[in-house]
Amino acid sequence: MKRKILFVIIIACFAAVSFGARRSRSNVQKIIQLTDPKTSGGMTFQEALSKLKVVDRFSGQTVDKSVVSQLAWAGLGNRVTPEMAQLTPQPLQSPFPMQLFFVMNDGVYFYQPVNNSLEQILEGDIRTVLASAAPTMPNAVATAGCVVIVTSTSNRGAAARRSGAAGNSKNTTQLEAGHIAQNIQLQAVCLEQGLGSIAITDFDDSAVRKICGLSRDLDVIYMVCVGFLSDQNKPGDGSSSGSAAAKKAAIIVPAENFENVEFFETLGALNQAKVNVTVASNRLGPIIGRNGQPFEPGILANQIRVDNFDAIIVIGGPGAAVFMTDTVVLSIIQEAFDKRKIIGATSYGTSVLAQAGILRSGVKVTGLMNESANIGRMGGIFTGQLVEKDSRIITCSGPQGAAKFARDITDAILGK
Repeated sequence: MKRKILFVIIIACFAAVSFGARRSRSNVQKIIQLTDPKTSGGMTFQEALSKLKVVDRFSGQTVDKSVVSQLAWAGLGNRVTPEMAQLTPQPLQSPFPMQLFFVMNDGVYFYQPVNNSLEQILEGDIRTVLASAAPTMPNAVATAGCVVIVTSTSNRGAAARRSGAAGNSKNTTQLEAGHIAQNIQLQAVCLEQGLGSIAITDFDDSAVRKICGLSRDLDVIYMVCVGFLSDQNKPGDGSSSGSAAAKKAAIIVPAENFENVEFFETLGALNQAKVNVTVASNRLGPIIGRNGQPFEPGILANQIRVDNFDAIIVIGGPGAAVFMTDTVVLSIIQEAFDKRKIIGATSYGTSVLAQAGILRSGVKVTGLMNESANIGRMGGIFTGQLVEKDSRIITCSGPQGAAKFARDITDAILGK
């Protein structure tokens, strides 16, 4: 009998300690009431898309809470219905399966959409530490004015299972998070304060939860970095000789399953060099990469006029297979080659170049290793290097060579 009593006491103590430890991470240290968001403005959707700047480094300047209010409202607050507005929000609870956390210079905050407030859960600037959890984009995280952590409770936790949300597919959750991330990025542009942004999906989610003090029941899906442009990312006046303001590049991206790293590394490098970039795809509306990160192309691929561009770039990924039988895209590549434009391709994109017939003269290229035989049959010389440059044709083997490819294609466009 004594052993049973002792066992019960031990279990009770363990439960009390565990519950207390769990709650300690959820303590709200202070609450900030945000200003009412503006629901109208003068910028059109087309203008916002054209001015959207994806950057990998910011000035480090802190963003005002009024900016945070608009970003939070765009991401989640605009979904508050009159019925939800009558609710009395509980600390660290939301009527939505998606939740937003803001990492700023003074701490980590949970966004409460029902009453448009921030609840501080961690004090101090953790951006530099958080950067270690995103090894592909550490500078963006460390220098952002704020980092928006997009999380979901739909696939984790007892509460989600009781509500039936655990049955939601992972893809549905990622698409929903993608919509939120895109809204935040477009809102940053519409504020017209010189803000840039980048959405990151390549990170250590368990490290992000630990660093930010988040519950283990949350899935971390996106990190959206928003901040003021650094000097190197601010647009110039185009007056200097050799300015890239007159340089233009068209990036052709498949609507599904493109390689995120290859695309965003290339886009970021071109934007940073102030090259005028047009993103085209085989479908309008949000396009989704292999890692779930969405993007909105500006035009359809069949709207590309080769004479208007200095370079044509094809981004790879499994989805690029659609271009192998796309006569419009293949003819664009052929025309660009004939008119001595700079041509770039990443991973599977090299196979598309081969299909277009521009490698028949024995051009040295790299790409996917399992496509080397096909590329050879169509006249290309496959080297297997991370990045290969042969005259005006620059190719990349995959995400691991994306950063060098982005630099090389940018230098070629600038004539360096």
